[in-house]
Amino acid sequence: VLLPEKPYYETFLLKKVAAGDKVAVEIYSGDKEIGRYERESAKIGTYESEVAVTDEFKDVYQKIFLAGIELEKQRLYRDARRKYMEVLDKDPKYIPAILRLGVLALIRGQFENALDKFKEVREKDPRNLDACYYLGLTYKFLGNNEKARENLWKLNLHDGPFQVPAFVEIGKIDMDEGN
Repeated sequence: VLLPEKPYYETFLLKKVAAGDKVAVEIYSGDKEIGRYERESAKIGTYESEVAVTDEFKDVYQKIFLAGIELEKQRLYRDARRKYMEVLDKDPKYIPAILRLGVLALIRGQFENALDKFKEVREKDPRNLDACYYLGLTYKFLGNNEKARENLWKLNLHDGPFQVPAFVEIGKIDMDEGN
């Protein structure tokens, strides 16, 4: 999850293991197995082909994306933007890069551009709570408190890292409105 104070993803090693009629994905952090996902081979369907495509290109995209995150942490926003654009040139549907472009636009005060990016992320992944939080902030900066509140309240339905910051922003909106 991306947080304003921690704008990067933690990466994990995934190992695909086939055993009889089941396929499992083991998740490792360093040398320690931290999770496992199993399914019957016959039920995988399109997931199998998506994994094949992802496995081939994921490392390249992730390395470029993480380079952008590192540049962003150093406040080299133009260079970070170039890295995210490089990822999107290779895969226009790479949601983390679209999201970070929105965050960069938000940082630079380009609220309409940020709004477009966050809406694009939500269209491609309606469950993306990061985009929901940033949409709320963007609407707040644009003066649309109703839309801001609507997006921020969605975060309170889920237990996650944006729940408290969303409550804080809703409180700020209410204070600004004299409530």
